[in-house]
Amino acid sequence: MKIGITTHFQFSFFSAGSPQTALSIGEVYRIQGHDVKFINIGQNDAVWWDDVSGLRQEWSCIQAKSPEKGFDVIFEIGNHLLTPSQRESFGSKYVWAVS
Repeated sequence: MKIGITTHFQFSFFSAGSPQTALSIGEVYRIQGHDVKFINIGQNDAVWWDDVSGLRQEWSCIQAKSPEKGFDVIFEIGNHLLTPSQRESFGSKYVWAVS
């Protein structure tokens, strides 16, 4: 299953709870063998958080402004939400909000 998880790559991984939630959910599904990608909803082109760069090579990340199709489910974390048009462009059947 292809799973997307929204996040905002900005500043410190420890500056809020949403980065830790995103990574935890991602890890749960990844160890079960699913294809997990983080979706950066920020307008910046950052690809990871500043202070946990050692984990970066283990994960796939894309930008919300450059969507790709084929996601089975997308988890929207906290207030890191896709717009309705972005949801449609990702083509996911299911979007789950996790706050």
